[in-house]
Amino acid sequence: MRVSVITPMFNAVGTIEALVDSILAQDETSWELIVVDDRSTDDSVAVVRRLAARRPDATIVVVESEINGGPSAARNLGLDQAVGEFVVFVDADDELPPNALSALLAAVDSGTDVVVGAHAVRTPDGRLDPRPDRLHGLVGGADAANASLQGLLWNFLHGKLYRRTLFAELRFPEQIRRYEDLVLNTVVYAQCSQIRYLEEVVYVYAVRRDSLTWSQTPTPGIVTTPYDALRARLGSDPRFPPVSWAALRTFLAVMTLSGGITAGASAEQLRPIALAFRAEVSIRDLIGVARRNRTMGLGGILIRVSFPTYRWMYRRHVRRTFDLSTG
Repeated sequence: MRVSVITPMFNAVGTIEALVDSILAQDETSWELIVVDDRSTDDSVAVVRRLAARRPDATIVVVESEINGGPSAARNLGLDQAVGEFVVFVDADDELPPNALSALLAAVDSGTDVVVGAHAVRTPDGRLDPRPDRLHGLVGGADAANASLQGLLWNFLHGKLYRRTLFAELRFPEQIRRYEDLVLNTVVYAQCSQIRYLEEVVYVYAVRRDSLTWSQTPTPGIVTTPYDALRARLGSDPRFPPVSWAALRTFLAVMTLSGGITAGASAEQLRPIALAFRAEVSIRDLIGVARRNRTMGLGGILIRVSFPTYRWMYRRHVRRTFDLSTG
């Protein structure tokens, strides 16, 4: 078995069939699909079992969690079951193009620990927007980890092929319910020798208003929990300079505030996050961030100087880019 595809699932009855069909349509045949149900209350499990029964030639495994532990816990259960040489993570509301697994596998060589492909965003009106990473070709692990901290990568689980041996002693942080993928990816990159980046689209990410990304109520903990977890793991490593940590703090604040704006969070909900950011990241820090990531640094400066203006501008951005209205 070359690839274990791991999908956490919770109440995904409206999307899980399309995801399973996209795996069954892969031109690479040496795979297993492990669907980990996180205590769904709808018919998601029944749908997957029905699809598996239709294709006895395919290896589709359903793992039912004993508790609702969140996506990190579900992925960890999937890793415990996986037998493939490589691992790919796919969310239950997304899909893979037919050549995704073969394209990722074709880019592997003996010195490559992770292969990263581009993803395409599918907006609610069906428009596809391809999004390759800024890095291309072979990149050293420490360089990729710094780019991750500085917000220069699409640092999600989307479109990545990992050697399963990377998870021999590593699991998703189950106490983190938001940006857990950023934490895991950065730690993985830091221990890799090299990573290969492709421009080919290997993942279709669906924008939905009811998804966790676009609907979660913002809290200061969404910013501090992943930041503290990474500082505890990598903060003493001299390969990661102070500007990388300032950039990470900026990235988490900008993304959390932006998600809250899209979800229609009130000014009272957003204000504590903006105030904490102003207290912890200086204008001088943000100038250093802007030298590496212009958009993120300028966004952070605008949040410090005039958060109402940032809120207005981001609402316009979401309407244009994702075809979503904001609250």
